[in-house]
Amino acid sequence: VAVAVVTQCSLLAIQIWALKLHRQRCFALLASGALIGLVYAILAGVPFFVTLNLPTLILLVKITVVLLAVGAALGLWGMIILVRSYGRP
Repeated sequence: VAVAVVTQCSLLAIQIWALKLHRQRCFALLASGALIGLVYAILAGVPFFVTLNLPTLILLVKITVVLLAVGAALGLWGMIILVRSYGRP
């Protein structure tokens, strides 16, 4: 969990730096995906440190699945836009 949180924080910092430097939509999408990934990593790690009852655990799983899907979609969309921008003169 700690490795995932540190990695997401690092990615978020790099993408925010790139967004400030270049002001491109792809970096905004990548930073948004990394921020959601950070929230996902924190929430997904909660059961390792706190005992939860079954209904709460099921709710947490549902929330993290949505966060994972949205974060992955934003990250992929940002990467597609970034890679396509290299093909334009």
